[in-house]
Amino acid sequence: LFYSYDSQKQALKDNPIYQKVASAELQSLIGEVDPIWQKQYYDYHLTLSLVNLENLQFYLTGNPTALAQADIYAKRAFLLSPTDPQIYTVYTETLVYEKNINGAKALLDKAIELAPDYVSAINFRKELK
Repeated sequence: LFYSYDSQKQALKDNPIYQKVASAELQSLIGEVDPIWQKQYYDYHLTLSLVNLENLQFYLTGNPTALAQADIYAKRAFLLSPTDPQIYTVYTETLVYEKNINGAKALLDKAIELAPDYVSAINFRKELK
């Protein structure tokens, strides 16, 4: 679900009705997935998905609680898979929302160091110059 929202972020943000519906659906999805995550605390992909969901929720609502929750999930994801460049790239979005551009650049540099051909990190890094 969040992948379709992620690809349509600007359209959602530009339309308050869609934004409200998407935000409510995201909150419902997070509410369903978080208890599963609490039981399966060591599932990296589930944790990474929750970071993405919270980032998108912040994008749509501006609610800083979503970023705080993304931080919690991201810290767990880093512990579970510290060599996966995807978590570095996903967490970069959180840092950008927090206006920590230097930290975001450092994470992308680490992602590129781990996987020099990781296109998502390379393209995101170009955007932050």
